[in-house]
Amino acid sequence: MSTIFREPPPPSPIMGNSDESHGRRMRGLHQNCHLVPPPCHHREYSVHPSGLVSIGTPSSSPSPNPNPSLNGQQQPQKGEDYFDAKEEKHQSTLPHNSTSTSLKESKGVQSIELHPVTPSDAEPLAMLFERCFATDALRLAAKPPHLVNPKDPLEERRWRIAQYQLGLQIPTSHLVKAVDMDGGKIIGAAAFFGSGGIQWTIKNITGMDMPSHWDMELRAVINEVEEEARETVLRGNYGVWELSQIYVTPEFQKNGIGRLLVEWGVKQADEEGCPVYVRSTSDAKAFYEKLGFEIRGKFAIPGVLCANAELYTLYNMVRVVSGT
Repeated sequence: MSTIFREPPPPSPIMGNSDESHGRRMRGLHQNCHLVPPPCHHREYSVHPSGLVSIGTPSSSPSPNPNPSLNGQQQPQKGEDYFDAKEEKHQSTLPHNSTSTSLKESKGVQSIELHPVTPSDAEPLAMLFERCFATDALRLAAKPPHLVNPKDPLEERRWRIAQYQLGLQIPTSHLVKAVDMDGGKIIGAAAFFGSGGIQWTIKNITGMDMPSHWDMELRAVINEVEEEARETVLRGNYGVWELSQIYVTPEFQKNGIGRLLVEWGVKQADEEGCPVYVRSTSDAKAFYEKLGFEIRGKFAIPGVLCANAELYTLYNMVRVVSGT
């Protein structure tokens, strides 16, 4: 696999057709190559909780306690839901000095603001993830809910809380949340990673054992297929931003919140002169196309079927820098 540390790869589809544009972006990529370790075939690179320093924008400083749910603080009750819990317990933390973006819609959404994700947001984000992906075929196959340990039903949630909190320490991470200012709760979130590809080198950022009900053989297949498909598009050139994750609670979907989250990251990437890469499901493909993304490839997950009995398929999509 070619990397940014070796000779420049052939022109990548993400770079457009202009030789001048290609050369300019490749020079910018190599000027920064010392910041990022090369991706490895065996995914043995991991991040120690204190081994990286957050750049602080838009994510806040890393928490001194990367997993408060394991450190004597009150545990969420079995079956408790972020949206049904008492307001004061899960109130969203809004930094006083953060830059926010407002969205006013006519479909019952009076005021939505974007704010940086902070370590204290990890628990509500983990619960929001569960809510948004409860029926996703890939998640149900790789993390079968019927195999959850009944004596420890929150095992996966604890792992995800640690993942979010430690993810804030990755230097290239940009995590943003959409907050319903009327209720003070997080209703959506997006995770972007800046150029360099460091996120693709991290095997298990939490350092914790994977939840016991996860199908590790299927996860290994998924990782291998995703990596091969990604390299087919990027060809070793990691001068791209990645939209790694995005979700909006069902009650607030179709109100432009997902678009607001995507456009926030796209704007940051444009300012750095970087394309944006995303893996899209079949259902979300049209959404991304409306925002300027183009399909550059697709791949199916072996053995995972959707509700229509077709293989679960993901699309590699790229949005080139605005104006190029």
